Amino acid sequence: MSPTERFLNDAVYQDLADHRPDLLLVLRHARDVRVNGRRRLDYLGYFGHDLRTAVVLRRYRFARNVGEFDLYERGAAPPESVRSPEPGTLDLPRRRRKGWAGLLANRDLLLQFLLFSAGTAAACLAGRGRAGGAR
Repeated sequence: MSPTERFLNDAVYQDLADHRPDLLLVLRHARDVRVNGRRRLDYLGYFGHDLRTAVVLRRYRFARNVGEFDLYERGAAPPESVRSPEPGTLDLPRRRRKGWAGLLANRDLLLQFLLFSAGTAAACLAGRGRAGGAR
């Protein structure tokens, strides 16, 4: 593993171990074909190769699908919910429009971006409140 890849794996493990999020929103991977680009990556499978991260991920159970994402919640995962690697089945939609016009025309993408941004902002504000009170 390259130093950059090791850094990434260490950072993901450290964030999960330190912050113990209640929910994980994981982008479902697409089929392993060139047109799907980086979307081909099976995030749980990839990060699960690190034994430390695999132990932490076992503390989460699949809750439901949310659009193109899988939602996992923290809690004792029953044996039948342990995820086994499986090939991706999704493909990125072919867009006729290019550039900003194509992005702005994709309402699902815009909604997901807005929800992600709002959640990230809320998490940051909550973290600042806790850090400020701990001093």
